[in-house]
Amino acid sequence: MKCFSEKSVGFVSVKIIFTALLLFTSISVHAQVGIGTENPKSSAIVDVESNTKGVLLPRVSLNSTTDITTIANPTHSLLVYNTATVNDVFPGFYYYDTTYPKWVRFQAGGRKSVKYSNTDVTTNLNQTSDTDMPIFGNLEWSDDTSIFVQSGNQLQVKVPGRYQIILQTYIYNVDNNNSAAPTHQVKINGVKRGSQVICGHMRDSNNHRYDGALLVETLYLNANDIITINTKIEDGSNDNDNCRFESVGTSNIVITRIGS
Repeated sequence: MKCFSEKSVGFVSVKIIFTALLLFTSISVHAQVGIGTENPKSSAIVDVESNTKGVLLPRVSLNSTTDITTIANPTHSLLVYNTATVNDVFPGFYYYDTTYPKWVRFQAGGRKSVKYSNTDVTTNLNQTSDTDMPIFGNLEWSDDTSIFVQSGNQLQVKVPGRYQIILQTYIYNVDNNNSAAPTHQVKINGVKRGSQVICGHMRDSNNHRYDGALLVETLYLNANDIITINTKIEDGSNDNDNCRFESVGTSNIVITRIGS
């Protein structure tokens, strides 16, 4: 067993203290960390340089954008990568914003849109009761399938924000017994929202059996809101001739997320 004299112990203690002071002084003077570089940029508290590797941020499984349990008391601008698909969150980078307060997902630059055209040519669009228009038939494009989720005659948006809805219809009066003019309106979660448009009157006079309508509406939608297009006979009319889409692909809808 090696023994140390009081003198040698004192020397070791002084050496440890001196080393600690040097380390503390170095950190205080530079106040920066360089990884992969000995010369971190003056404006960066941490400067990471590599040509073959990246920075791996914490991966967590959030329960929702208002989740403050998975990470207790999240501070403003806290950044994580969420791995879960649940409620109103799905995989991607999120930062915490105490202004709302909630987790906010980073979005890729530019607007995101989806377009569908009709494949149904048998549904009567001029019924006396509300009918969900079968406009979500053929997918023309989708910029982000994690935002737009289609099922049957409806489309769900997974990310909150301002959305522009543009609907164009081309309709044929099959029966031609009366003067028919179907109306269209957006519904969100089954509730009518925004403006209502009406087709021109279609009747056999002068062979005017074809018409259509253009609907443009901008609404703020929450995550998981469901969009449908309501179509029915014009208010106060009994002219319920059978009106259908003229042919496959002649009517369409474009939905665009234009802002947060």
